[in-house]
Amino acid sequence: GTIQCSTLCNNDQITLDAESVNSTKRMVGGEFCVNLRGLEHYAEHGYKGMISGDPMGGWKSPDTATSGAHVDSSNNWVTIPYTCNRGIVHNGDLPHLSAP
Repeated sequence: GTIQCSTLCNNDQITLDAESVNSTKRMVGGEFCVNLRGLEHYAEHGYKGMISGDPMGGWKSPDTATSGAHVDSSNNWVTIPYTCNRGIVHNGDLPHLSAP
């Protein structure tokens, strides 16, 4: 499996450490995305879109902002926003990507 883990700190620590931590090292935004079709998705798009020519493998950014998981039933992509103290565990065999 694979574990995606954002910075494990709380807002107080970020405030206290702001002067000592380079602000470019802190994560802002971004999303973890996983496709539930597995091998079927790879057969259609290839690894990193080498067959379809789409490096995002058909993933589209959700139209609505959410703090939780967003499931796009039209293409089987699950999108989970990165946020402080959120760990994401998934089967590493499933097609996945990080989006800005």
